[in-house]
Amino acid sequence: MGKHLFPLFLFTFASHFAATSPAFAASPDVDAAIALDKQHHAEQCAKKKIQVQLFIAHQQHDQGKLNSLAPELDAINKRLKPTEDKLNTLKANIKKNPDDQSAYETALLQLGDCE
Repeated sequence: MGKHLFPLFLFTFASHFAATSPAFAASPDVDAAIALDKQHHAEQCAKKKIQVQLFIAHQQHDQGKLNSLAPELDAINKRLKPTEDKLNTLKANIKKNPDDQSAYETALLQLGDCE
């Protein structure tokens, strides 16, 4: 192969390889954690909203609001407990690999914040 054709060959090969294979194949733990986060995103957002309302009620010494919101938060926490336990286990595994950690954090950013 000529001196000038070899770099062209490498560039073509690298371009084809990059276009046909994923940049990163996430581990099964990352995929599972992302699926759980997506599945329970709305409920996590509801939990955060109630926590903010509870904080404000506490600052305002609004006992009636505290009493009405606390059972709602408890119910959400009870429903989310199994999911959070699974996520904690998955996250512990994910943290062992920087590529998995990066993939997971990117997925969370794409999932977005609560409105």
